[in-house]
Amino acid sequence: MTDEIKNPPVPMTEDQFEQALRRAHSDQDQQLRRPTILVCGYTGTGKTSLIQSVCGRGVVDDDKIVHGRPGTMDYLNYQSGLVNFWDSQGFEPGQTEAQFLETSRKFVRERQADPNLDNHIHLVWYCIQGSGARVTATDVELIRTVFSNVIVVVTKKDITKHQQMLAIDEVLQREGVLPTDIVAVSDEDIESRRDLVRLSYAKLPEAYRDAFVAAQYVDLEQKQRRAQAIIHAAASAAAGIGATPIPMADAAMLVPVQMSMIAGLAAIYGSLEEAPKGALLTMAGEAVGVATASSLVKAFPGAGSIIQGGVAAAITEGIGQAANQYLIACYEAKIAGEETPAFHFDMEQFKQLVNSKRRQLLG
Repeated sequence: MTDEIKNPPVPMTEDQFEQALRRAHSDQDQQLRRPTILVCGYTGTGKTSLIQSVCGRGVVDDDKIVHGRPGTMDYLNYQSGLVNFWDSQGFEPGQTEAQFLETSRKFVRERQADPNLDNHIHLVWYCIQGSGARVTATDVELIRTVFSNVIVVVTKKDITKHQQMLAIDEVLQREGVLPTDIVAVSDEDIESRRDLVRLSYAKLPEAYRDAFVAAQYVDLEQKQRRAQAIIHAAASAAAGIGATPIPMADAAMLVPVQMSMIAGLAAIYGSLEEAPKGALLTMAGEAVGVATASSLVKAFPGAGSIIQGGVAAAITEGIGQAANQYLIACYEAKIAGEETPAFHFDMEQFKQLVNSKRRQLLG
């Protein structure tokens, strides 16, 4: 097949790319269902700092973290576009355990009575301080009869003695809590927080998992696994479009799939709100634009003037991997408090990715 085509593809304008990405952004935003997580436990168990240590200062500001005195005097609501936390009042001086129990029961009952399922409590992190604490009858009552879908989070792991942890585990398991639903964490131990994130992902209803993965800041590997699933799904969709071979000049038919893929990736790395503007728009335009430009024919000699399923999938996979690498760099810069890096589309690397995928798909 010839590398020359009669009707070379016309590059999309910047405005067209922005409109396409905005549509994909809007669709992705509507698809993400924000989970609601209740964080409950006695005063001083580190509930508020736990939320911040998992989901960052975008959800809980530093001034909400109070050390040495009761910090949460009522049910406080911390939220972003990706996650909704209720931080329960602790067991305060002057309050009886019966009152604490009834207040918690009433709060849960009100949430679960909401006709909108998105406002229900989807998961509970029940916090018990590991150091110097014990499992009380109220803890047991709340975990067993008031809450459902509970993870018991033993906080302050770094100052909890081994014997204290064993004693807490023993009581909880005797009361019917599965050992797999108990996680010990500390602010200084990122791996322990990753354990909490992974267990939370597994226990959340499936519809709310993507938003939670996007909201959490501690487990990049979880984000990467979900990102690869998005890329592969988009490549499969592109292959379906190319199942009936399309002229190279009509390569723009793949753009909605590719923009949707990039919006999905941006959501996973917590960059969805910035997607239609700035660096992410530049990245989307440059990455997706290569598949609609006449240079595509020169970049892949022998591909001809027709895009078939395997080629469409390979191009989309290559764009997805390039976008994914950039979004990881943006995510890491955000965590480190650094400026968003500039995007540079590496054509040679893209060609290697595409040719590798083509060989894999075409045998």
